[in-house]
Order: sequence, then structure tokens, then C-alpha cells
Amino acid sequence: MTSRKPIVLVYGGSAGAGFASAEEKALCPLLGRPLAAYVLDAAAGLRPERVIMALDGDIGKEAAASLSGRAPVTVLRPKSRNAKAAVGLAAALLGASALLRKQKPSDLVLVPADRPLLQTGTLRRLAAARRRNALSLALMSCGPDLDRDSVVVLRAADLIPLLPALARAKAGAGLRTIGALLAARGRKVGLTENSEADETFRVGGRADLARAARLLRQRKN
Repeated sequence: MTSRKPIVLVYGGSAGAGFASAEEKALCPLLGRPLAAYVLDAAAGLRPERVIMALDGDIGKEAAASLSGRAPVTVLRPKSRNAKAAVGLAAALLGASALLRKQKPSDLVLVPADRPLLQTGTLRRLAAARRRNALSLALMSCGPDLDRDSVVVLRAADLIPLLPALARAKAGAGLRTIGALLAARGRKVGLTENSEADETFRVGGRADLARAARLLRQRKN
């Protein structure tokens, strides 16, 4: 039976300047909290069936603490042992495939861990745009690398049959491959613009932490 609640998949992206790994960046303090905690707050506001963290290391304990029981958390351990390897969309989806097949969510929301200004309302609007326009994939691009910089809502029923083909795709397969597989099956893909530019701000390296902190303080004021 399909769940009406979404599953949120938080993926790591690349390490960025000044960080040894995506995990180190996700745990980096920002105004006294781990960077990834802000994305988890936005995810928890959706009241998801589950939050899946496609990050290795101690991030799982931090994630569970940040969510404070607001949603179940599953932590995936990437197959790659390269600490500097980037965790893109395709790798995160394939790692989560068993859970997706078991829980059958209506929507799958994919969010990079390094977007501390992203808010629940924006994720809701993206999911609503997917449903309103009968899209299989609704994309909000947040940077130059689609596979590591994008916020995406997928209709899980359309994605799950594609997972074997995605696994067989050549190394480096990502969002473009997913879009092409959906299009080949007559499914619709759409891009949604976000009017709040600050929400898509990416902490790419340590130098971006000061700006992220300033923007968060301005939001509180």
C-alpha cells in the first residue's frame, strides 16, 4: 500500500573547499548546530514517513538528535570508501532502493545537506507543483551541478521501476539520466523557480559559513 506521506532523502553532495568530506561539512557547526540540522528541520516540517541520510560517519547520531523523534531516521553507508567522494543523487537513490520498495511513499523529496536556509514551505510548494502539473520529477536547481546541487521531488511510483536501469547506467549517471529514463517512458519532468533566492544558498566551503550565519540571523530578526 502506498503511503501518503513522503520520504525525504538528504544527500551529501561534494565536500567543498576546506572540508575533508561531505560528512565533515554536514557536521560543521553553524550558529551552534550541525549544518545538516537546518535541512533536517525543513524535512521534519513535511511530517515524512522517514528521513534517509545518504551520509556516512557520525552524521546518523547527529541527525537523530536534530530530529528529536519528529521522524524516523535511516542512515545509509555509501559503498565508496573514498572520503572525498561526492554523494550524488543517483548513488543516494540506489542506496535507498530497498526502503523505497518496501515503504512505497507517494513522493520522494531529495535535498542536499548543505542548504541551511531551505524552508518547509518551499519543499511543500515544490511537491504541490509536481502534483498540480502531473510531473514525475519536479526540479528546483540550486547550483551549477545538477546531480549535487538540486532539490527534487519525484513521484515514487514512477521512479522505483527505473532503479534497475539506473543501476546499469554508466558511472556518473545522475539527474539527467533519471530525466531521460522518465521521458523515454512518456513521463513529464519540470523545472520550478524559487522566488526566495537566499533559500537556495549553498555552503560550498568554509568561507560560506559566515554568510549563512548572517542570513539565518536576519531571518530570526
